[in-house]
Amino acid sequence: MIHRFSRTALVLISALAVGAATLPAHADQDVPAPGTNTVETLIEDMTLENEIVLGKPNGSSPGRQYRGVNAMGNDPRGTNTPGYWRDALVDPDYGDDDLWTAISPWMFIEPTDDNEAVNTRVHIGQIRLNILRKSTNRWHTVQIHSLDGALYPVHLTGNQVEVPSLRRVGNAIEVLPPTKSKDGLYHGWGQLVGYPTWDIKAVHVKVDAKLVVGEESLPDDRDRAQYLIQVGADYYPNKEARVGDAKLQLFDPEDPTNKEAYYSYLPGVGLSRAKLVTNQWRTFNFVTLNEAKAEVAPNKGIDAAELRQNPPPLN
Repeated sequence: MIHRFSRTALVLISALAVGAATLPAHADQDVPAPGTNTVETLIEDMTLENEIVLGKPNGSSPGRQYRGVNAMGNDPRGTNTPGYWRDALVDPDYGDDDLWTAISPWMFIEPTDDNEAVNTRVHIGQIRLNILRKSTNRWHTVQIHSLDGALYPVHLTGNQVEVPSLRRVGNAIEVLPPTKSKDGLYHGWGQLVGYPTWDIKAVHVKVDAKLVVGEESLPDDRDRAQYLIQVGADYYPNKEARVGDAKLQLFDPEDPTNKEAYYSYLPGVGLSRAKLVTNQWRTFNFVTLNEAKAEVAPNKGIDAAELRQNPPPLN
């Protein structure tokens, strides 16, 4: 993820997020109509600005504040991580040219400071991870999985991880996000899976979401809701790696000898722009698009023209 995390919080993330890769036997029954998601939606989700500018959390990437970014893209190796991350590794091993061999999709729901809803939940379908393989030039659906997750501070640091108010509806979830941006965000994820990353040409992650009434006995205040969703993915050095591992620890450049100041995070495949959740289904996409803002190096993905000719599964 392209954000700074403390060691304590990420040990918990890793413990919650990792599992065996499976494709659920049944898809959601309540899903967007065919055609809701389009190739142009994918491209816009990576090239347009956030629908609302996010408040700048302490230590976050400017890309998260304003628009989506392509970070490691389709080149999952330590030499293709941001220099500020690679140069801060306590153990430089993961900064070398070896391929990273595992991947996990994720998403955020973040309230804006103008959100006034207290009885509105976000209904979110399963998260989907698609990978375009170099060897076949075909998209491979790696994962369709119900979300797990937790509530985090908006800056995603510290150990203040909380269990969300969440109900499962088939394979979907309905989560009650924090009320204001300062109160934090919901961070959900799929599963960490091993993959032949040498064969990755492009990565696509999507979720579908809409607003629903929290409690039917209380007033419907969806018209007062302002919740933003972003989606993305992380590469891991290997399937056994955990974010809190000693080899993924980073030192504070301002206090490099202080082991208590060590922290840990993953630089990320990339993330999408932030879009508002509405009463109607919307699809939120991340794709390693060459026309997107590049966090590390340009052309670590797929051109928009090629994506239009060879799109991933859209619905």
